[in-house]
Amino acid sequence: MSVIATLVSWLHSGGHPSLLMPQASPSGAALLGCLATVPAAAGAGWAARALWAWVRSHPLEGRWTLPLAIGAAGLLTGTASLWLSVLPGNGRDAMQAALISPTGAAAAAALLGVVALKPLLTAVTLGAGATGGLLAPSFCLGGSVGAVLAVGLGALGLPVSVGAAALTGAGVTLGVTQRAPVFAALFVWELARGPVWTLSLLLVACWAASACTGRRGRSQP
Repeated sequence: MSVIATLVSWLHSGGHPSLLMPQASPSGAALLGCLATVPAAAGAGWAARALWAWVRSHPLEGRWTLPLAIGAAGLLTGTASLWLSVLPGNGRDAMQAALISPTGAAAAAALLGVVALKPLLTAVTLGAGATGGLLAPSFCLGGSVGAVLAVGLGALGLPVSVGAAALTGAGVTLGVTQRAPVFAALFVWELARGPVWTLSLLLVACWAASACTGRRGRSQP
């Protein structure tokens, strides 16, 4: 079934990656930006996982609340999208924007908006009673975290790679929310088909982040 799905998707995409990522060389600054992303993206993934688990465990009572709550969640998301157009959808557009984000204050503000609002709006939608996957919301959250850190480091004069940091953040956050670091690294890397050196970095970063957040989760009552 997986082979059939892959072949069908290749017929549609022509074998091209789903997301576009600029070229990034394994320079010291690029590696620094990726490493700085790991703890921040891991923390974002841990917080989002806890939030989404909480809203799913506290559903609204009464069937009559479902259409009203989902309508209100959609209205809230639509209103927010008037100021931040990448918010609607599963998160693919936000991830693409993170990978190719320019530097500057406006870009940083938009990325911070995604970091703050995307997990909250996803939680509101889940709490309203909607169902759906959390893969794209997870990796777009991590991608935005990585990109905003890279933009900040760039403002300090470090020539970091925004795309590489976004890719690293996306994999780390996805690995933490899904508790599947190897899957997250391979899945995110294949979406953008980034440079080969980022794959090994993703595998190590996703494993380390998932191990640390896993121990933290088990230590809590």
